[in-house]
Amino acid sequence: MAPITRFTSADRASKGLAEGLPKRALSGYLLFAKENHSKVVASNPHSDPQDIFRKVGKAWNELADSEKDKWNRLAADLRKKAAMGEKSRSRSR
Repeated sequence: MAPITRFTSADRASKGLAEGLPKRALSGYLLFAKENHSKVVASNPHSDPQDIFRKVGKAWNELADSEKDKWNRLAADLRKKAAMGEKSRSRSR
């Protein structure tokens, strides 16, 4: 019988991540959150991080569909650029 192996949190964090691979592309929501996080923190300086992200999520949910589409198109464009960059990197190897 094989011995039982215990994994540390560092082992779990690095599992499945190979060096040199690009990070996963950001979604429209994550781009929106990245852009608006500092604004929410500035208007709520004493809020805890959970409350800050709750407010960012609420702002995203209240956003008009046309505005959400703008962020989602931006995310799609970034994914396409990343895919094209990956193709050129794989050809140059």
